[in-house]
Amino acid sequence: MTRAMIPALASGSADTDKAALVALYNATDGANWSDNSNWLSDAPIGQWHGVTTDSNDRVTRLHLGDNELTGAIPPELGNLANLHELHLDAIGSWRRYRRN
Repeated sequence: MTRAMIPALASGSADTDKAALVALYNATDGANWSDNSNWLSDAPIGQWHGVTTDSNDRVTRLHLGDNELTGAIPPELGNLANLHELHLDAIGSWRRYRRN
C-alpha cells in the first residue's frame, strides 16, 4: 500500500465535489471502467458507483479499486475537502489514501 497526500484546495460545495468527480471520470477513461453505474447521470453523486457522501452531499469516501481506471489523477480531486478515504487501484502507485 502506498500513501499519498492530496491537499484540499478549497472548502468547496456539493457542486465542486461533482465537478471533481466528473474530472476524475474524464481523466481516467470512465466510459471503460468495470463499473461506472450512475456516473455522469442526474442521480445524486452518493448513488454513483464507489462514492459515499455525507448528509450535505459532500464526498467522504471514494472506492474505485479494481475498476480499471487508467490515466492521471486530475488536480480537481484536491477539491474534495471532506474526502477521508480514497481507493484508486490501477493508477500507478496511487492506491490508498486516508485522511484522519
